[in-house]
Amino acid sequence: MAVGSALGEGTIGLEILEDLPSVDTIIVPVGGEGLISGIGLAGKRNKPSVRVMAVQSEASPVMY
Repeated sequence: MAVGSALGEGTIGLEILEDLPSVDTIIVPVGGEGLISGIGLAGKRNKPSVRVMAVQSEASPVMY
């Protein structure tokens, strides 16, 4: 995964924190690594107490 990709997807994490400053958990669908990496990077850097949790479809378990 390219670092630039994670940083670009990190803007989603920043927007979540901006719109919901009291959020304590961000749930991210995972199908690869880019989206959760970006959201986790931005979320934890700007609010270390936030939990970032990965979820996946039971019908398509791409991560173990």
